[in-house]
Amino acid sequence: MPSISSGGQRTVQFDPIHARAPPMTTSPPRPYRKRSHFTKLQALQICERRRQVLTATYKELAAWAQAKFSFAPPPSKQTIGRALKSESQLRCATADCLMSQRGRPSFQLVLDRCMIEFVLASESWGIPLSGSMLIAQSRKALQRLNVPPASWPRLGRSWFRNFQDRYGIRWRRAHGEDGLVDLDAVEEEVAELRRLICTYSFTDVYNMDETGFFFINVPRGSLCVSSAPALKQDKARITLALCTNASGTDKLPLLFIGKSVKPRWLAKKLADV
Repeated sequence: MPSISSGGQRTVQFDPIHARAPPMTTSPPRPYRKRSHFTKLQALQICERRRQVLTATYKELAAWAQAKFSFAPPPSKQTIGRALKSESQLRCATADCLMSQRGRPSFQLVLDRCMIEFVLASESWGIPLSGSMLIAQSRKALQRLNVPPASWPRLGRSWFRNFQDRYGIRWRRAHGEDGLVDLDAVEEEVAELRRLICTYSFTDVYNMDETGFFFINVPRGSLCVSSAPALKQDKARITLALCTNASGTDKLPLLFIGKSVKPRWLAKKLADV
């Protein structure tokens, strides 16, 4: 703080508390270097390159990987070293694991194999499956494998979608009731019918089938400028029977199958009640 001496000259007293420190000189920040991440398959190819060229250094392998896999910066020596040390594990990995950047625990591969066998067995037995059923079965499989719950994957929608993508599993709507039909007996009857039909001319062989006709139902869409009108779909229908011969020369008129006069559940009332 300032003070005045007896001689009339002004002197400045140094205050160490309020004194400002000189600005510190800092080095400029290091430039950002983007890391090179490659898949397990690319790491295995680097190991194969090392086997082909035994005298190749880490720097030469990094330059080869940069040119081979179009990396922006070359991989570091530490990355090349980790890839070479994991060669034995990479050779034991499956195809889907090699295409990923992160390795998967061994029990997850066993879990996927169990779930694939479960899906194929259910499909052969004609048992319909849903996503929640598959997730519940996965929890049971993890318990049988003695995997601690802390190591379980998060069994949810994301896990289920990834499982579908890995093995090409899709949800399909079931059509018809052919799952309850004895296919061996059907093939025998079809062969017997073919032998019987061969004894007749195609003009004498007729086939009849039925279909539904929704005569009041409106189209689901409409030609419009702004928005389509929302109308309720009327499910009133009549059954049509169509019949023609195998040669197509004789097409019988349409048969309309209406309602019964006395329905069984209302034996004493007419059909229009």
